[in-house]
Amino acid sequence: MKKVLDKDKENFEAMIVLGRTYEKINDEKNAKKTYKKAVDNPNCKNANAFFYLGIMHEKSREYDSGISMLK
Repeated sequence: MKKVLDKDKENFEAMIVLGRTYEKINDEKNAKKTYKKAVDNPNCKNANAFFYLGIMHEKSREYDSGISMLK
């Protein structure tokens, strides 16, 4: 996925797959960072990026941030 993102910085599907991969290996810091990179891009319309970032905030007990991602 990183090679895909090196070629296409706005491949939000690849960002989500990378974030999910980080989650599966319990690297929540990089998972959250990857999802945040997607949602911070004004061209991102992928609801999954917002959803997964919201879930990561919830896991970190950052409830206000998590709720804003899920709205």
